[in-house]
Amino acid sequence: MAYASGGGSSLKFIVVGDLNNDASLDIVLANYGTGNLGVLFGYGNGNFENQMILSNGWNPHPTSITIDDFNGDSIVDIAVADYDRMYVDMLLGNGNRSFESRTSKGISLDSRLLAMASGDFNNDKRSDIVIIYDGMDK
Repeated sequence: MAYASGGGSSLKFIVVGDLNNDASLDIVLANYGTGNLGVLFGYGNGNFENQMILSNGWNPHPTSITIDDFNGDSIVDIAVADYDRMYVDMLLGNGNRSFESRTSKGISLDSRLLAMASGDFNNDKRSDIVIIYDGMDK
């Protein structure tokens, strides 16, 4: 599959997973240039719907995305690393192809966020986020 992000979006990161619990893979794009996220819901046959834009003034330069159930409701959420603000923000999934208003988890670093991933790193049955940032160890 080829995808042209177009319109100055400057695609920075891509993540794949089932966002709407239909057993088909969906795609989330970090559009760095336009400062938003794009979601392409999959049909399960290699085709995808047109990009749904998750517009945001709070995240002008998304550099990384990870998806997981971050609030324990068994619905997939999206975490977004913001290069300029140096925060990780959440879009909480509703399970119906929509996401709650963005909420910041209050993670602030003195360096720019480059990449992140999620998983249960400490075996407590809750999703954790690991972050790579541009700076010195503290």
